[in-house]
Amino acid sequence: RIAYAACCGSDTQPDTDKALLSTCLKKFDFISVRNDFSANLIQQVSGTLPEVVCDPVLLVDPTPWVKHPPLRANSYLLNYRVGSPIRGGEQTLMKHFQNKQGGLPWVWINAQSRRIPSPPPAEHKIWHASPQEWLGWIQNCSFLLTDSFHAILYALKFKKPFLGYFTEPFRSARLMDLSKRYGLTAPIVGSVAEALHASDFQPTELSDQLIQTHVAESRLFLHRATSFPLK
Repeated sequence: RIAYAACCGSDTQPDTDKALLSTCLKKFDFISVRNDFSANLIQQVSGTLPEVVCDPVLLVDPTPWVKHPPLRANSYLLNYRVGSPIRGGEQTLMKHFQNKQGGLPWVWINAQSRRIPSPPPAEHKIWHASPQEWLGWIQNCSFLLTDSFHAILYALKFKKPFLGYFTEPFRSARLMDLSKRYGLTAPIVGSVAEALHASDFQPTELSDQLIQTHVAESRLFLHRATSFPLK
């Protein structure tokens, strides 16, 4: 059994779950996680520090799956969130970036995991997007505003400027680990006040190099794990 790029979701876990987790982990031959707080938790309950590998998103080229949107590339701003609006006013932040981007229209995509009854003001609202369409909207945007871990990963793969943010505390640990691990200069913030003072939204060459190094290390983990003789 192999666990690849597991995530505990939050850096705090109830003690009642740890005994069960310890028992379940003994069934695995190889365990890897995708962030440090998950690694530390696994070490606490198992006594072994697992390897930190990259998210599977970074292992593959998504280009063949992309379905290009009806709008011209780099002619719109994209807002995609899976949690609560950013503290301080989502509309305020959208207007700020629209002014900085020469008045480009906003495209808002509804997260399929939760239907938002009152979407933010946007010139284009996408209530249903397939995975292929979702990738296309990210690949072709001029700027991405998101609280989604995986949307940020795709922004990095497509080399798109972005601002990441978190509202719920459980999202912050994952996003801050991502920022630290890959040396992101593109900001990840907790409020509009922080966002208004942010700069350097474009992913850097250094971040790309750190990602590629981590991808290579992660492939080595997979090679070791899948080459291990079956019991």
